[in-house]
Amino acid sequence: MNSKFSTFISSFNQATKGKQFEVFVKWFLENDPVWKSEVDKFPKVNVFCEPQLGKRDLYPTLSTKSSGNEVRLMMDLITWADGSESMLEIAEICDVPIWELYPIVKNLSEHKLLNLFDEPVNF
Repeated sequence: MNSKFSTFISSFNQATKGKQFEVFVKWFLENDPVWKSEVDKFPKVNVFCEPQLGKRDLYPTLSTKSSGNEVRLMMDLITWADGSESMLEIAEICDVPIWELYPIVKNLSEHKLLNLFDEPVNF
């Protein structure tokens, strides 16, 4: 199996290999039935104004460069989580891999600030 994958990867143009692989992965994620049914969801924030993240202890206690990036990504996710954009679309907008959104979505969901839907919602 690995040799087939390495053959597939080696068929990419060396200068644009990374971008070509991103296009392939996006196509796969948009067309794989398991992905569509179990992973790709449409997040929607439950509050109308800025959620009080401080009183829910959602801000990091130690200020570092990475914690600043985490907070920025969480705020970007909250901004785009209106139920009309999928997780994959939000990841693209935020220019991060989708798996970086998963812990944030889980944390916001556990604090009842975010719901996940199977289809886009407009309410």
